[in-house]
Amino acid sequence: MSNNHMVGREDGQTELLPQHEYSPGRRKLLASLGIAGAAWAAGSLINGQAKYVNGQGLSVTESVYGEDKGCCEVTTIAGLRATTAPDASIMYFVKDLGQEGLFYYDPTDGSAADNTGTVLVSGTGARFKRIYGESLMAAWFGAKGDGTTDDTAAIAAAISAASGKPVVFRSGSAYRITSTINVNQDAMLVANGCEPFKILPSSGFVAFSFYGSTVATTTLAATTQMNKEKITVTSSAGFAPGQIVMMQSSKLWYYDNRGTLCKGETHMVTHISGNDLVLRTQTWDSYDIAQETVTVTGYEPITVRIDNMTVEYPANTNTGGIYLNTTYRSHFNHVSVHNASVVGISTSRCYDALFTHCYVEGSNAVGLGYGIQDQQSFGTVIRESTFYNNRRGVDFSGVIPTRGGSVERCIVSGGGKASDGTDNFLQASGFGTHGPAEHIVFDGNFITHVTSGIFTRGGGITIRNNTFVGRMQQVILISFGTDVRILNNTYDSGFTSKAAVGGSPGIYNYHPAYFVNIHYLTATNGCIEIIGNVATMVRVAFARVDASINHLVIMNNSCVWITNIPTNPVYFLDSGRNVTLSKASVIDNREELKNGQYTFAKGSIGFDLGKLDADRFPIRDADRLVAWSGTASLTNAQVNLIMAKVGQTVRLTGKVSFDVTGSGDAKVKLTGLPQPVNERIFAAYVDRDLNQGITGMLSTTTDLLISRDMAAYDSSFPVGIGYEIPIQFEYLTT
Repeated sequence: MSNNHMVGREDGQTELLPQHEYSPGRRKLLASLGIAGAAWAAGSLINGQAKYVNGQGLSVTESVYGEDKGCCEVTTIAGLRATTAPDASIMYFVKDLGQEGLFYYDPTDGSAADNTGTVLVSGTGARFKRIYGESLMAAWFGAKGDGTTDDTAAIAAAISAASGKPVVFRSGSAYRITSTINVNQDAMLVANGCEPFKILPSSGFVAFSFYGSTVATTTLAATTQMNKEKITVTSSAGFAPGQIVMMQSSKLWYYDNRGTLCKGETHMVTHISGNDLVLRTQTWDSYDIAQETVTVTGYEPITVRIDNMTVEYPANTNTGGIYLNTTYRSHFNHVSVHNASVVGISTSRCYDALFTHCYVEGSNAVGLGYGIQDQQSFGTVIRESTFYNNRRGVDFSGVIPTRGGSVERCIVSGGGKASDGTDNFLQASGFGTHGPAEHIVFDGNFITHVTSGIFTRGGGITIRNNTFVGRMQQVILISFGTDVRILNNTYDSGFTSKAAVGGSPGIYNYHPAYFVNIHYLTATNGCIEIIGNVATMVRVAFARVDASINHLVIMNNSCVWITNIPTNPVYFLDSGRNVTLSKASVIDNREELKNGQYTFAKGSIGFDLGKLDADRFPIRDADRLVAWSGTASLTNAQVNLIMAKVGQTVRLTGKVSFDVTGSGDAKVKLTGLPQPVNERIFAAYVDRDLNQGITGMLSTTTDLLISRDMAAYDSSFPVGIGYEIPIQFEYLTT
């Protein structure tokens, strides 16, 4: 006779199970099976599924213990709680639907609380404990997932009992909660199938609040320079390796500080030596303890991992969805939040958080809503996620700066309605930063139907390889901050072959006014680089510059303009203020004009070439070529010049052309050039056959005079068409 039973498995296969001629005691059974075997035995009965032996209908329990079940008692949760004579030598099989499993009596435990799922306590105080493996089922704790039962307490109990192990929810089920589930320990929530499980908050409260613990507070004890690997604190008591530390200065942040936002940074402690905290990354800023007080707070982080979960509120619920506070290497994958109008997912003081394949919709509160908002954190990465109908898809900000974050290969659309019922487009931006944000990267994203594609107010921001499509007011908006790099992005309106229908507004107004709008900068010593971008169909200018900048590079870009009125002015550089651009390199850009009147730079923009080491940029502003005397008019003026600066030398090369119409004649000059140092500068006539050319400049003006007669520096051009003046001119400036 065989000593083995053929045991069926859930996958339809069979495996051998030893057959014993006696029923073992509970302790010997556990010793022989081990933890994994006991877990397998328990798991074989989950969800009421039977295991059959030799086709005779014997359950695994019967097979293992013998048909007499001398060491296993079948009971219910209510039965165990009513037990008055517990037996430590047997096991108890609970058969309640969805809560099935093996329990044993632990006579050594007199304190564990009854949580319905893993610990049951009888009326006499006996503790019965579930045997399980590497995960727990939310259903064990009484979670129904039927969309109507209040599952708040059951879910909280499951997470608490799991202590970081996976809590498994039924795929496709809906769990109603009536208050915030607060979690102060490691947590993992997963679905048991491909379809997500849903959390349905009953009203406007945060669904989950995950948070670490504050463990120590001290102050910085020594002045610290940037790029240092450690900080010295007044006392290291309570601090430990693996903790997150947040430094917050009494000094306000450098720009866009709102009167409350401060210098500071977030770090991870690697080890401690005396009162020195050694950091994983070097310091980002400098702190002078004679001038500022720097508070250093230590936190014990938790780790949260959620896979395949949806949190769904009624439309326009004024709340946040999920709060993640003080965590280390947390990961949300396939997590969706719907209709939490304030913020879908909020992170604070998190280190190396990762969000992949997430979806946030309806964080559309007027002036406030964010899909994901990352605050005073480090290294947050948001990848391959989608954002719809949010005021802003992703935002980086904080009381102190958040740093090292990135948004990669995501999709954002600002469509739908705002929380007040107005068109969400009017307030929507794709991604952005507040002032306290540094070293943030937006890379490879697709952004459409927003007022501003990316809106940044931070420092050290990189915007690269993004695709912007459709209705916008400006593609990229820079306000406050410094050191922004805009590299290899594309904008395409998508409207060039389409027409408005019905009563819809003219499609012309859907095109952005600007590819880049540099609205305001607090720190003008930084660098703005705009290189290798393609802007197809903008209405006004490639770049609007409303701030004086000490280092501006606009190079190798391509721009196509479109206007609804052929006589409308368009610019490569526009401004609404009087600004000065120092060390500006505007070179090797390609312009194409569908219609409109092109001017290189608006007259309110000045170029301070005296601060250039070496530079060149085109001058194509026809408004600079004027008739300054005479009765005739100057028409069809065109300017195509390159102005280069090497040291104090200015070189002009290229040509100007114009017609003189009307009656009489006109004297002509080119305006807006750097002022010369000499009293008067003359240049050789460049076209003696036509007896026309350039004469020079006076030290009191910024005008280059163009002469018709070699005998006089200010001679006039008679009425005529097709005047074309080659220019090669060099002079010294201050």
